[in-house]
Amino acid sequence: MRILGLLREGKIPSDQRAVLNPAQCQELLKNYPDWEIWLQPSSRRAIADADYADAGCRIAEDLSACELIISVKEVPVEQLVPGATHLFFSHTYKRQEYNRGLLQACLDKKVRLIDWELLRRKGKRLIGFGEYAGLVGAYEALRGWGIQRGSWSFTPAVSLSRVAALKSELAQHSWSPDARVVVTGVGRVGHGASEMLRSGGFREVSAADFLKDPAGPCFTVLGAEHYAARQSDGGYDRSEFRTKPELTVRPWHPTSKWLRFTCPAIFMQREARRFLPPKTCFARRTGWSLLATSPAT
Repeated sequence: MRILGLLREGKIPSDQRAVLNPAQCQELLKNYPDWEIWLQPSSRRAIADADYADAGCRIAEDLSACELIISVKEVPVEQLVPGATHLFFSHTYKRQEYNRGLLQACLDKKVRLIDWELLRRKGKRLIGFGEYAGLVGAYEALRGWGIQRGSWSFTPAVSLSRVAALKSELAQHSWSPDARVVVTGVGRVGHGASEMLRSGGFREVSAADFLKDPAGPCFTVLGAEHYAARQSDGGYDRSEFRTKPELTVRPWHPTSKWLRFTCPAIFMQREARRFLPPKTCFARRTGWSLLATSPAT
């Protein structure tokens, strides 16, 4: 009998997500009768342990017998099972310094690490939660904007169980004409942020129309070609921007004249230059806000 283990999420702050839900577990057990699924119990998981047990999973604290152990976020070093195969988002392949210890621990414990982010088909990623980061990040940005202004506050996203509930919360709000947003990034995170803004009653306009002082609520999306320029001649080259960001300056797009807050939905390399100097941010703090969405996974 082969065993699939579902690890309890251990990263702090604690994560309520589940890598598989009970219905998916039941389907797997039906289609692959030579497999068992063992679930490590959790008091924080959004789905009760009993629901997994009802689906045919075994509740087990010790997952050392499992052939494959899967989870969502980075696994704390002490939760790594020596000699096991772990599958999770490690956030290490971009050489993230903050997870260097995790990668070293995998080597020390002879853990075979498979990263969700590196599962690809024809060069494209198969799995990514970036869209949800954008959805939730944009919602929290709008909530934070209201708190900052002392004007409104929505229910925190963590207290709402579904994306539809977040959209419903925003849809009930009436926005002022100065509600103008700039989203930077056209990837999964940017798409999620744009979807949440549209659901909240914001209309999308082009960057050109945004420069005409549009009436809100509205938003525009800027790609790298809008905010990155080569230092030598002001041109833009996508491959150069990705591989040699230090050669690129970031002249903030003219849309900053009309925006009230921005949702950054891009990955920033350490070598990349700041969009705005800190002094500029503080000088304009009363006029508009820099409120970031969750970073791409």
